[in-house]
Amino acid sequence: MTIILIFLLIFILIPTVLFFIFVKKFNGIKTVSIILLATVTISIGCLYIFKKSDAEVIIEKLNESKLPLISNYKINKSVTEENWDYYYEYELKISNIDKEKIINEISKAKKFQKLKENQFDDYIKNEYLKEIINNQIQQNYNIDDLYIRKISFPNSSREFEITIDSRTNELKILDHYF
Repeated sequence: MTIILIFLLIFILIPTVLFFIFVKKFNGIKTVSIILLATVTISIGCLYIFKKSDAEVIIEKLNESKLPLISNYKINKSVTEENWDYYYEYELKISNIDKEKIINEISKAKKFQKLKENQFDDYIKNEYLKEIINNQIQQNYNIDDLYIRKISFPNSSREFEITIDSRTNELKILDHYF
């Protein structure tokens, strides 16, 4: 998003301002330049007005991972960076019902594994422990009190991870391209 705004600034706003400076040399073009500047300003404003809210993005991400929430939740942390690549990180406080439902969904997956810290690297690299569902490659595992569903996509550098802490009822959503 930041790069898009910089692009708009460099290639649209600066030439428009320069056009205003030299508009006195041209007759009758002042109204055209005002219309041009108003159009650019309105289009930048529309980018912010029609941007999805955090709640919409969270619901979309949880539905994509097949782990929708039933009850209300509280957003503890929200980090969004949209450049050429994007990065979403959300931390939510969820209800006990949702926590039990998500833990149950993750632990009843076909290739679910309970891991110790020293087994993690071998598990992530093992192709036989990955489950292919539709256009997603899923890994479901448990380390200590964390239940994790890691999703990657073939032919893409996108990685998506849902982590739930069974002690604190905190759900972490991390979605990014790298």
